[in-house]
Amino acid sequence: MINHNSSEKKTILLVDDEIIFANATSRKLQLLGYDTILVNSGKEAIEVIRERNNIHLILMELDLVSGINGIEVAKQILLIRNIPIVFHTSHLDKENIEKIKSVSRYGFVVKNSDDYVLQSSLEIAFELFYANQELLEWKIQNDSLRQSQHQISSLLDSISDSVVSFDKDWRYTYANESAMNNFQMSIDQLMGKIFWEVFPEVIGTVFLEKPKESVQKKTPIEFEGYYEKYNVWVAIHCYPFKDGLTMIYQNVTSKKDNEKRARDAFNFLNSIIENIPNMIFMKHAKNLRFALFNRAGEKLLGFDRKDLLGKNDYDFFPKEQADFFTQKDRDVLMQKELFDIPEETINTPKGSRILHTRKLTLFDEKGEPEYLLGISEDITDKKEAEKKIRENIERYDRLTMTVPGVLYDYIMNKDGSSQMIFMSSKCLEVFEVPAEEVMKDMGVIWKMIHPDDLERFLRENEETVRSGNHFNTEIRILPASGKEKWLQITSRPNPTNNPDEPVVWSGFVIDITYRKVAEEKIKTLLHEKELLLREVHHRIKNNMLTITSLLFLQTESLKDPAAISALNDAISRIQSMVLLYDKLYRSSDFNELSVLDYLSPLVDEIINNFPNYHIVTIEKVIENFLLPTSMLFPIGIMINELLTNAMKYAFVGRNKGLLTVSAAKVENRISFSIKDDGVGITDTEETSNGFGLQLVNMLVKQIRGKVSIKNENGTTFTLTFEMK
Repeated sequence: MINHNSSEKKTILLVDDEIIFANATSRKLQLLGYDTILVNSGKEAIEVIRERNNIHLILMELDLVSGINGIEVAKQILLIRNIPIVFHTSHLDKENIEKIKSVSRYGFVVKNSDDYVLQSSLEIAFELFYANQELLEWKIQNDSLRQSQHQISSLLDSISDSVVSFDKDWRYTYANESAMNNFQMSIDQLMGKIFWEVFPEVIGTVFLEKPKESVQKKTPIEFEGYYEKYNVWVAIHCYPFKDGLTMIYQNVTSKKDNEKRARDAFNFLNSIIENIPNMIFMKHAKNLRFALFNRAGEKLLGFDRKDLLGKNDYDFFPKEQADFFTQKDRDVLMQKELFDIPEETINTPKGSRILHTRKLTLFDEKGEPEYLLGISEDITDKKEAEKKIRENIERYDRLTMTVPGVLYDYIMNKDGSSQMIFMSSKCLEVFEVPAEEVMKDMGVIWKMIHPDDLERFLRENEETVRSGNHFNTEIRILPASGKEKWLQITSRPNPTNNPDEPVVWSGFVIDITYRKVAEEKIKTLLHEKELLLREVHHRIKNNMLTITSLLFLQTESLKDPAAISALNDAISRIQSMVLLYDKLYRSSDFNELSVLDYLSPLVDEIINNFPNYHIVTIEKVIENFLLPTSMLFPIGIMINELLTNAMKYAFVGRNKGLLTVSAAKVENRISFSIKDDGVGITDTEETSNGFGLQLVNMLVKQIRGKVSIKNENGTTFTLTFEMK
């Protein structure tokens, strides 16, 4: 069960090997209301997770200096325990983001972010973690449903007797494997078909009339009959239920053949009787004493036939049972016809047994009763089997109550009309109306469908009926409680070989409201994360603007031109970074930016900072391609240095000049050039140790590029590097 009680004070494990910063961050988290545990290495973090269960979140330094790095520590921790991990880093670039993608994470925070950003990032991480856990629980419930359905089907298929079920319209709704084997039919030939249309030979026979009688009287009925089509005798047990009938078939052909031989060949009665597996006995009509007893009777009752012959029921059974048997015998003799006792219980040395006994009066030449013939079948095992079948059917009914959804069958007629023929009892929980009402009028459900979903649902339903494909959709309903619910509806048509027959669709409806709510939470949290990143870039930009403002104020208080120039150069460098952060703030992608969109306004801003900007013509030849923001930072600073150098020295003593700024991409090769038509650069200046050129050389090495200087009709600086 997911526990995300917001009132519970949460403990955060802080993993950072920068001791001073880690302690400051730990204190900041405590002021935000969290308990903290501080460790300075990945190894310590793994040990804490193994030993303590009260850690709710890990704030992990991405680039741990000693030991294993933060990514590997996170992977090992997740093998021990599922816990949200937020990465802490001093800088956020594409490389770090790609690293983080290799492990389950719930966000990242730039170091020195203010309390609001830190608090928001942690809260979002907790919400994302709990939402993912709720989705996992929903999937587990879905897997449990499929397993339950499989168990039910396997249970019924294990029964040896043929078992079939009909709905109230006498359409087959179930047949176990034994039934399909005995009927020599496939499941597709039975399901959804009407009983007497599949087997027209039953019309006008006991095979149809008795089941109808069972349904009409709402009581179980057992009967036997000869089925000419299959040349078998069958014993059929009918069990009516609320919306249909279940029938159990047992092949009793062997028993009937034995009975027939006994009647047709009285002279061979003894030999035939000895081979019949049922107990056969014969009594004198006058005194009801045993005159004949077969081997099966001996085995069943546990007496030798010599001890039985010449005696009556009072010699072997308790008086109460003997009175019952004697009265039944007299009733048979009075009626002078076959008397069927479906069930009677007798006590034997082996315990109580249930018998199905048939008795018949045998007449002498004068037509007077001479003997009473009885045949008893031990149906104890059969009754136990029937009991198990009933228990299995009841178990099936109970299992449908545990399925987290609604099972249903409905008929789609050729004229477009439809009728619900079955709906499980979960209907009341999902639709808040009893299943009986829906089966009477499907309009009850149609009226619940959300107005915004109704047109789409009807269109999808119509297309599915036309194509005969599986149907799967998600809709909202407004039940009687007024609380909106999301439902997933899945159904499929049951195959039919007769195109003129209506199609029976079987389906399943499950309440997915919790899943939908969780999905919406995730979307909201992801949007909030994007807004948070925008806010981070915006605040960094504002902080840099504050720094440039402070430097500008400092220049106002200085008298030394060299100091003022140095501060102005610093301001210009910072402004190149401010422009990049401004672009990031306005961009939809924080990883890449257009070189044209960044470089063009940067050039204008740098040139306009110089008093001689009006004499310089700017020519821009900048292609529009994307570069990672991690590359644009050093490139922007280098462009700033080279343009500043040109504006300061290239046009000294001149009243006009031309600056050409170029950027191009050929396959993976990137080039930038700054060309002026000024006085040129001397060899001494080219090898100068001035800070600007030193900075350019350092940054070129950082991006693994090259810088070249061409001193012809002015000066051209060219930066080149390869993108991998």
